[in-house]
Amino acid sequence: MNKPIQLIVHHEAPPILTNAPRFKIVNDYHKSKEFPRSSLGYYCGYHYFIEKTGQVIQARNDSDEGAHTIGQNSNSIGICLAGNFDLEMPTRPQIDALRTLLATLSLKYGILPLAIVPHRKYSPK
Repeated sequence: MNKPIQLIVHHEAPPILTNAPRFKIVNDYHKSKEFPRSSLGYYCGYHYFIEKTGQVIQARNDSDEGAHTIGQNSNSIGICLAGNFDLEMPTRPQIDALRTLLATLSLKYGILPLAIVPHRKYSPK
């Protein structure tokens, strides 16, 4: 059972740049790595995935334990944006969708801005 006290933001970091939809690819990859299946039927370890178009896909219920950040999966909600931000910037629709999602989840769970963190806080690269 997940009890969110923080929001952890990730980027997908594929080796190629593409504008094609990425959720199915990430879900299939996580399935191949034997990530646990969510109550929504997905294997994607993130609770939410934001495509470059700004489409938000919920892969796990907020109460489902995540599979996105070692040591933090039972107290956080993982949000992943499609793209590799070492090579490109997020799109304006992604930024807008992320801003809305963060505001909604922060209000719902009483999460303060200091508890909205990038994945690199827990996994340096």
